[in-house]
Amino acid sequence: MIKNECEIIKDLMPNYIEDVISKETKEFVENHIQKCSNCKKILDELQKEKVNENNKNNLKEFSEINYLKKYNTRINIFKFIAIILIIAITSMWGYILYRNYCNKKNYEYAYNHYEYVHNIVATAYENVEKFKENENLSFIKYIGVDSQSFYYKDGKFKQEWVTKDENKIIWTKYGIMVEDGYDMIQFHGENNYAAGHFNFSNDKKPKDKSEFVNVNCLETFYRMEIMNSLSLEVRDDTFENKECYVVRNKLNDKEYDEIWIEKKDMIPIRFTDEFGRQIRYEWSTGNVTDEDVTIKDKSRKTDNKLYNDILDRLLS
Repeated sequence: MIKNECEIIKDLMPNYIEDVISKETKEFVENHIQKCSNCKKILDELQKEKVNENNKNNLKEFSEINYLKKYNTRINIFKFIAIILIIAITSMWGYILYRNYCNKKNYEYAYNHYEYVHNIVATAYENVEKFKENENLSFIKYIGVDSQSFYYKDGKFKQEWVTKDENKIIWTKYGIMVEDGYDMIQFHGENNYAAGHFNFSNDKKPKDKSEFVNVNCLETFYRMEIMNSLSLEVRDDTFENKECYVVRNKLNDKEYDEIWIEKKDMIPIRFTDEFGRQIRYEWSTGNVTDEDVTIKDKSRKTDNKLYNDILDRLLS
């Protein structure tokens, strides 16, 4: 049991409790928990805290409902007065908000800000979508000392998670795109493997690579700037000698998310989340060879029919 794997499991625990991780990741966590008593203890404590938090919220809601029922008769006595006051206050604030909204200077600022943010975020989002349409591409995500790489060529792909601390491959996935999803084999260690067919959701096109090529929060930023671009801030900065637009979403006075978009190609190259975690991205097209996406070890065959069928197609 390597120390780095425990750290990975700890990072995955909140998403595991909320059940927002993939089936493969969930199995990875559960396999680790069965072997590691320390991580199991931490997970049990987190789950207890979640249950206690839910119980407190339910109790608070129940008390509030009883309070409202108890004073319902008193509220009815003052109902007419309250309605008059609400109408008066609403009318006054409506007039103030309308006047401020119509202020020419504020309107021009809001419009110009929207156009500026929209052009940056929308262009980056559209470029990522265009990148996914390539039949020969590679996408690498660096998370701390780890890296997740995705290589794709003409319907075949390889995905790999490597930890540089131990210079060790955590898992490797080989797959083939089919009409309604993809067939995939995953190797975890020397003797552990899994094989299966995975369906796309109804809104996905054939050979969709969104599951493998994704930029943290880019789609969230894209949806956000459509609804309210004033919540996003943009500044100019440099990263690894590359000129960038930095789009920031302030979560509160201290915490924020940022996406760094390279000005030259208008594509994200860096992400920082509210926990201070930094992720780097590398993009490339036209450089993936057949060897990059083909299993070379023919001795891996087993008694599993689906596994062998996928393996034969990957070896061809």
